Formats: sequence, structure tokens, C-alpha cells
Amino acid sequence: MAKLTKRMIDGLAAGDKDYFEWDDELPGFGVRVWPSGRKTYVAQYRAGKQTRRFKIGVHGALTVDEARKEAKAVLGDVARGEDPQLDRSTRRKALTVKELCDLYFDAADKGLVFGKRGKPKKASTLYVDKGRANRHIIPLIGNRPVQELTTADAIKMMRDVTTGKTAADEKTEKLRGRAVVTGVRSAGKSGLPVRPSGRNWMTATRRRTRLSVFRLRWNCAWL
Repeated sequence: MAKLTKRMIDGLAAGDKDYFEWDDELPGFGVRVWPSGRKTYVAQYRAGKQTRRFKIGVHGALTVDEARKEAKAVLGDVARGEDPQLDRSTRRKALTVKELCDLYFDAADKGLVFGKRGKPKKASTLYVDKGRANRHIIPLIGNRPVQELTTADAIKMMRDVTTGKTAADEKTEKLRGRAVVTGVRSAGKSGLPVRPSGRNWMTATRRRTRLSVFRLRWNCAWL
């Protein structure tokens, strides 16, 4: 066991199973190395008879010094009689969709949300994602607790979007830019929105919607 440094962590090889390397300068601060090669910083502590590990962040997105500073804060809370992991779980259950979106984009702006090939999402992608969240998701379901969100809620939100409930025509931050958002042209006999081809769009996207609800909850758990 030695003091964790960037050079040391970069040199840690992945094994058949995940394992930990601990810092000898700050007891409880360590890095977890996964078989995939992914490395995450943790703060480990005791809560009663239980051992808890508080996930701090991913190596690379966070520097060792940043992770150590965060670990000190977490372990300081433990020294004051708090249980950071339990507090995080409680906050997670109470999170609204808007709060989750805010946390997600805050993490994304810091390069902590990864897209294809394990790289941080591009600024252009985040610009589009933020537009969708601010124009559609937050106005329609922003106040809903994430843990109570259902597939039916997501389908209703998508229906409201496609029928023009969140339609807008506004200026954007880009030079001479405008965001013109409208719904679909018509509705089928089922009452669900359809594309101009007549295909029932909601039926075609139910499976994708269920996946979207799952991702929302997974993101909440990740936070």
C-alpha cells in the first residue's frame, strides 16, 4: 500500500476480478479496478457493523487530488456521525426528474458522463440534450419523483410532445438561431399521434420508452 498517484493508478492492470488499492496517506480512500479496466475512486468507512463504500467518481474524469479532496469531505462527515451513503440513497429516492436532469447536466459539463467509446459526451450532443430536457421533459414531468415514474408517464409525455403541448418558437444562444418545435400532423383512429405516413408512432416507440424509463432510474442510482 502506498500513496495513490496518477502514475501509480495508470499502471494498475485489470485482473479477472475487481480489486482495490488503498491510499496510505488517507485511510479509507482507494481506487477500485474493474476487469474492464475501468477505475473508480471510493471512500470506505464503517457504519455500525456494516462496511460502506461511497463511490466518488471515475479515474480520468477526476484527478487523484480531486478525488482525495472529495474523500476527505465524505470521511469528515462520517467522523461527525453522518452516513453519506445512506444520505445519498435517501436523496436519490426523493429526487424529482428536474433535479435529476440538473445533476446529470452538471456532471456532463464536468466530463463525467460518457458516450460512445467511453469518451465524455460532446458539447454539441449536450446542447441538443439540454434543449430536449428544458423544452419537453422538465415542463411536462419535471416535478415527478424519479422513483415513481412509470412507462405510462413517459408515454403520456411523448404524446403531449407530439401533439404540440410543448410547441415553441424561440431564439437560441446560437447566432441567428431559432428553435421551432411543433407536434405531428395528425392523429390516428386510436387517438395516438402518427407520422405523416400514417404509422402509429407511439406503438412503434413503446419499447424505446420503457428503456428510457429504465435509463432515468439507472442514472438516478448512479448519482
